[in-house]
Amino acid sequence: MKKITLILTMLLFVTFSWQSNAQFSEDFSGGVPGTFTQTYITGAIDWDDCAGALGGQSCTEAATFYEDSNSANQTSLETPVLDLSATGFDLTFDHSQKEWAGDQNTLLVELSTDNGVTWNQVVDYTNDIPDVVSERINLDAISTLTATSIVKFTGTIGYGYSIILDNVNVSPSPACLDTANLVANNFTAPDSANFSWDAVTGAANYNWEVQPQGTAQGDAALVASGSTASTSVTATGLTQDTDYTLYVQSDCGGSTGNYVSLDFTYHIPIPGEVCDAPIIVGALPYTTSDDTANYGDDYENGDSPSHAFYLNGDDVVYSFTPAADGVFDFLLSNLGGTWSGMHLMENCIGNSPIAFGFAGDSTNAD
Repeated sequence: MKKITLILTMLLFVTFSWQSNAQFSEDFSGGVPGTFTQTYITGAIDWDDCAGALGGQSCTEAATFYEDSNSANQTSLETPVLDLSATGFDLTFDHSQKEWAGDQNTLLVELSTDNGVTWNQVVDYTNDIPDVVSERINLDAISTLTATSIVKFTGTIGYGYSIILDNVNVSPSPACLDTANLVANNFTAPDSANFSWDAVTGAANYNWEVQPQGTAQGDAALVASGSTASTSVTATGLTQDTDYTLYVQSDCGGSTGNYVSLDFTYHIPIPGEVCDAPIIVGALPYTTSDDTANYGDDYENGDSPSHAFYLNGDDVVYSFTPAADGVFDFLLSNLGGTWSGMHLMENCIGNSPIAFGFAGDSTNAD
């Protein structure tokens, strides 16, 4: 039999930047274009200082590129000629580019090793990047570096929100890179969680520890710690609804990376709080009286395939597996508030659910 999931809703009212011995470093604190050279390719749109339509993106001292049109105008920022002939250099920078109703500005990054005569594509960002992302790219992997190397960033207007560019550095590659993409998940009663992170080339081990949030790495207050050759580990001793920080450091033998951190809250959902931990409906008929305020707001409008709305606000999840095919009636009553709804689907939200049905009312509380 197919498993049926119901969701009842009621509207209730790390960024590390390694800059030692940098061949090039620009944070735009002195304005834009800073030590870059700006060149118009098509049109005459300037890279500016946190101007234009940001659309909620974070920007203080940074370079932004924006025009209120779909002109496809392009303007580039080029570094001075850099002597990278010693090889072993990384390009690091922070950036974002939020789409605007499906329209998107784009950022192309290129490398020249012959003083700007020819260019090699490093990466072309054409997708929606609503929050600032920190990038690290090994330039040696792009081309053989020379004493006449240049890095270029080209913005293209596509009617999106501003492109934001900041903290651009060309520096010697660290002997041991930092890990990235720390994840804390699989919270399991009574007190365990799984942690994972990206593998680092050359790393033989990873040092990790969990501290109470707000406590520095290495403090004696640590909750759990260890060293592992794996890129995942399970820790115990965690407390429900408590804030922690996970620290992980790559260890390449003769050198180590920086500790990278992730803040998280240890919370094991109660039955009904989320789709992965539903209230199980057993024998029929089934009747319950409850309040969605007891379960929190875990889903939002657009999450359900049954209906685009009626998911803002608190929600509760039930799971029902019929013993045989049949016709089943579901009734909501005495809701006590408007904009209440019931979503009926197969599979959980986030797991390609199939919509079975929906019932809701924006004006009546029953």
